[in-house]
Order: sequence, then C-alpha cells, then structure tokens
Amino acid sequence: MATYGSITSATRELLERKDHDYDGAWKSMRVTTITDEVLVRVSRVNSILDGSEPDSAVLRDQFQDILNYALFAIALLSVKE
Repeated sequence: MATYGSITSATRELLERKDHDYDGAWKSMRVTTITDEVLVRVSRVNSILDGSEPDSAVLRDQFQDILNYALFAIALLSVKE
C-alpha cells in the first residue's frame, strides 16, 4: 500500500502541474477528445512494449498520463450530471 500511496501522490502532483501549465484546458475538451488522448497513450505503450528493451520510466509516464486523462473525463462527466 505504501507504493500505491506514493504512485497516487506523484500522479496527483503531475495532474496539478499539467492543469496549471495548460490553464485547465481539459475543462473545455470533449470527453471524446480525452478518449482520443488516452488511445494515443495506449498506442505508445504498445509500441514501447513491442521494443526489445521497454523503458519502465517511459511506460510509467504514459500510464500516469492515461490515469490523469481518465480523471479529467470523470470530472467532466460529473459536472454534466
């Protein structure tokens, strides 16, 4: 659980930095656009895994991005309810 907490904290910090850097741009995105962004990252993950020596740091970054985009989509859906 300590590892999970550490990963969650790091991912949240990344989300907050990106939200600040992009001035909350995700708030004006459509859920389908966010879905496209997730699919781009999934494609990158698959390409990395197909390589001879997958880079775990790059994979971690891609999965953090996927998690953050998923959170943005959930937030957008929550606002619409």
